[in-house]
Order: sequence, then C-alpha cells, then structure tokens
Amino acid sequence: MAAAARSAIHSIDWPKLTVSLGLQKETILALQAFRKRNEEARRALAALKEQKTQVNFEHYRTILKNKGIVNEAENALNSFKPTKVDLDKQLKIIETFEEKAVKVVKAKPEIVDIVEKMVKKHRWAVPGYEETYGY
Repeated sequence: MAAAARSAIHSIDWPKLTVSLGLQKETILALQAFRKRNEEARRALAALKEQKTQVNFEHYRTILKNKGIVNEAENALNSFKPTKVDLDKQLKIIETFEEKAVKVVKAKPEIVDIVEKMVKKHRWAVPGYEETYGY
C-alpha cells in the first residue's frame, strides 16, 4: 500500500464517518468488527517482526542424529530468494473495474438496492450469470 494511502487510512475519523454517511446499525457493527480484526492483525504482524528470525543450526546438529537433514535445511534456507512480483498490471485492472462499477451504479442506481437485498438474503450469485457467461 502506498504511503499516501496508509496516511489517508490513519487520518479517517471513523465515528464521524459512520454518522455522516447515515450507515445502518448492522453496517456500523460490521465496520467496527473489521477495524478490530485489522488492528489485531497489525499488532500480530508487529510482534512477528520483532521476533528473532535466525535459526541455530548448530543446536540442531548437536541434538539430531541425522546431520544431513540439518545441512539440507540450512542450504535450503540460505539459498531461498523471495520473488518480487510487479502488481501494477493487476492493480490497474482492479482500478478499471472499480471505475466501470461506479459508472454503472451512477447510471442505474437501482442496482445498489438489488445488491443490498441479495446480500441480506445471503444470495451471492446473480441469476442467469453462469448460463450467460459461464466460469
């Protein structure tokens, strides 16, 4: 996530936002639960980042009979190189999709009501979609 986006997220006044948007009680509760899970995940991530990441292979060599497996594990760890993935293309596709979705909702505002009703009824599939588009 870009630094500007992180900064924007931290600057949101959540209580004011929920009141100003006139959100329903269920939506507010779901948003609060999401924020709580997010903060717990952030704390867990921070705790994991603080943990020691070095493996003492000499310790395992002294306690295990099979020294070869320890050597193999050490070689695998030392040769591991994380792969960097360029997500710009995927993010651009998502942004394009979001822009189209916003235009569709502006053109046909009744879609929001239809989707809300479907979600309340726990219906996640659009009738006729599979027949028209398949998987």
